[in-house]
Amino acid sequence: MRDKYQQGPLLPRRALADIANEASQANTARSADQTHRHETPDQDEQDIQDQDTLVMPILKEMGLFLDTNPIATGPLISIDQFTAGPLLNFDQLETAMLPAIPSLRQSADARDADAEIDPADMATIRTPAIQAQPISPEEERVWEQSTIQLSAATPKLENYREVANKLIKSSGLYAIASLGGPAISLALTPFLAHNLTPSAYGEFAILVTVISLTAGVTQLGLGAAFFRAYNYDYTSDQDRRSVIASVSLLLGLITLAVTLCAMFFSSALSVLIFRQSGQGYLISLAAIAVLAQNLTIPGFAWLRAENRALFFSLLSMVNILLNFGANIVLVGVLGMGVAGAILAIIIGYAAVVVLITPPLVIVSRLRVRTTILWNVLSFGAPQVLSVISVWVLQLSDRYLLEIFGKLAEVASYSIAYSLGSTLSTLILAPFSLAWPTAMYTIAKRKDAPLVFQNVFRWFSMLLLFSAFGLSLVSNVAFRLLFPATYQSAAPVIPVVAESLAFYGIYTIVMIGSNVRRKTWMISAFTTIAAVVNFGFNLLLIPRYGAMGAAFSTLIAYVALAVIAYVANQRIYPIPFEVGRLFLACIAGVAIYFEIFSLPAYFGVSWTWPLAGFGLVFYGGLLVLMAKSAAASQGQVRPADAV
Repeated sequence: MRDKYQQGPLLPRRALADIANEASQANTARSADQTHRHETPDQDEQDIQDQDTLVMPILKEMGLFLDTNPIATGPLISIDQFTAGPLLNFDQLETAMLPAIPSLRQSADARDADAEIDPADMATIRTPAIQAQPISPEEERVWEQSTIQLSAATPKLENYREVANKLIKSSGLYAIASLGGPAISLALTPFLAHNLTPSAYGEFAILVTVISLTAGVTQLGLGAAFFRAYNYDYTSDQDRRSVIASVSLLLGLITLAVTLCAMFFSSALSVLIFRQSGQGYLISLAAIAVLAQNLTIPGFAWLRAENRALFFSLLSMVNILLNFGANIVLVGVLGMGVAGAILAIIIGYAAVVVLITPPLVIVSRLRVRTTILWNVLSFGAPQVLSVISVWVLQLSDRYLLEIFGKLAEVASYSIAYSLGSTLSTLILAPFSLAWPTAMYTIAKRKDAPLVFQNVFRWFSMLLLFSAFGLSLVSNVAFRLLFPATYQSAAPVIPVVAESLAFYGIYTIVMIGSNVRRKTWMISAFTTIAAVVNFGFNLLLIPRYGAMGAAFSTLIAYVALAVIAYVANQRIYPIPFEVGRLFLACIAGVAIYFEIFSLPAYFGVSWTWPLAGFGLVFYGGLLVLMAKSAAASQGQVRPADAV
């Protein structure tokens, strides 16, 4: 304890002795000069002697605390050795009169001036006489008892159940819109199938793919960059306002410029897409739909970043309901065909823009900052290639089907694909809306790898079970709600559902690239998968048509998930249980195959009882596998700090 309190350097005794000698010599000189002015020199000499008598004992007493070394250290005294008690007033302390010692560096004039001053009249310093006294053992125990030891308070970490509950709650609220969307789309798709010819429905499917690609490219990854900037890079309210304003302005200007260019070159684009120039007006409508869709991105992103899932869901439902109602009027009543369907899309997004823009202006205060613009662009721009690659993965097969087949086959494949992608709208979409905010929050925890492991385990099991169940339900819906001319594409549904399950797994295993700011990996991996998809499309579509396109999609998504897993484990290791996932996937394929194979031996009436039993059995098997993995979970080395 005592060695923690260090004492500064003390003057050596020789230095004080020299000062005392020079002071004595100065006093002797002054007395010699004053002999001719004083009638009683003996009295002056007595005064000098009295002064020396006063000064020297004090210096000697000070010498008791000095060392003979040039730099004395002296005995160290612990601070708790000083006695404690009520403090006395300054004038109640014992004092000593110390004469002022003239400085050795004074000039000759100053010393002469000092010679006129009587030593008795010299300035003195009133100092309290404080003595350091050792304390008794009893007093030391009192000090120890009165000492308070404070420890650093660490933030309370949520357990896995609390993290899962928050993620499920956010996803559940977002699912309000996601559940409403598929339900209305399920009703809208057969409505359009009955009110549009197969060729017209094929044109509508191609335009939807064009809108999706153009919107993804013009967004420049600013949607994902918004979450990184808003939830991770910037924390103050002022900075976050600037993030909203900067992203909104940048996205609006870019999309407006692209929209005007598309409208100007609409005829040329019509020839490129439809191989005829008469559909230029549809290209212009599609460009306006892209503008309306992109203008909703900042508002929806802000609501998600603030975890205002309820308002997000309400706005999404406004969009969906207006889209559905406009389709009923424009396509069903007015008979506007494909143009009416595109106008319905524009009306839905435009309503959201009108509702969300005023709150955005109030919150952001239109404070645009160039540093934030560069931040979001540097993060989001590398993802443009990823958007193009995802478009090739998900939508390019329609265009290739049009080239190698007919628009009617494009229509059948699009309807089957939309039913198979119900997994995306029911599971992936709400999870993807809640996941960015949750992912960056989890990444700050010391036990982040364990939390991510648990999320992967249960989410992957949910994906497999949902793909299994939705494939069964979608087959029923396909046969009941759509004309017989489209039902030849029914086998596409389970293949597409399984493909999207692997895309959901890819979303989880890409944690490392997002946390480590290596977003170029997203573009690289999706580009590789897109090349694989495009190559297999060219190989399989001419031979197998729609089923060839479906299997090409499955192969590409499996490759995407595998490549992403291997690469991300190198930069952010997380113990994902891929072995259990593989076994669960094989079991699901085997059970699904048996459900539709056994009725050939027992009769068609056994199809749906077997489907129900298979669904329950597979669900129980997945839960058992997940719980057994959780029970055997060991310690995991924490990932490096972000």
